[in-house]
Amino acid sequence: ADLFDILIETFRDAMILRAGAGEMLGFVEERATKEKAAQFLDEEAIADRIELLSEFKEKVLENVNVKLVLSVLWDEIVRRKKEFYAS
Repeated sequence: ADLFDILIETFRDAMILRAGAGEMLGFVEERATKEKAAQFLDEEAIADRIELLSEFKEKVLENVNVKLVLSVLWDEIVRRKKEFYAS
């Protein structure tokens, strides 16, 4: 679940940067990555990713078959990426 926490934090910080409130973050690890996400994703896309990661974090915590959950997550990410580029 630590990986999910890191990813959720990354997108949360990207949302803060996107809102123009980066000074609230102070020193942030991987700031360039978070700024890039804030630049290329709108608020809805960032929120969608946070929601998706939170949902799958819960599934991992509830489920003993972590490989299956991660496989389903990967498929969902690929599907959403295709939708994003198709629009």
